[in-house]
Amino acid sequence: MIKEDIDALEQHILKLIEQSKTHTPTEMILGNIPHSTVVNFNYGIKDNPLKVNTSTLYKIVKRLDELEGTKHYYKDLCNLIKQFVEKNIMVASVSYLVSEFGLNYTTLHKLTDYKLKTPYRLITLKQYAEQVEKIRCKKG
Repeated sequence: MIKEDIDALEQHILKLIEQSKTHTPTEMILGNIPHSTVVNFNYGIKDNPLKVNTSTLYKIVKRLDELEGTKHYYKDLCNLIKQFVEKNIMVASVSYLVSEFGLNYTTLHKLTDYKLKTPYRLITLKQYAEQVEKIRCKKG
């Protein structure tokens, strides 16, 4: 169950990488994205797509939305992350997750910023979801 959700998130990021590659680096950087960010996104995270930072994702998907106009990459990504967090991490109150699951209070609040404005790496979603799953299995 959690494995499928993690795979879906990874596959979505890989699709965004492929979509970004359909545009020239010049088209992407004209959206006020540093060249190194575009290159790293397109080629540096392919083997581990969840190591991308949400601030990078925000810039990329917003630029894709500007360039293509007909797709809603930003909205789709926000919805996917929100569903993942609500289903696999935010299974209880923040205080309960901190005290019983040992998760970080500040990071939990970052994860609930579904607009991708607060930077964190998506690998954190995977780690927290796995930790919650492990503890839930022990308790239930």
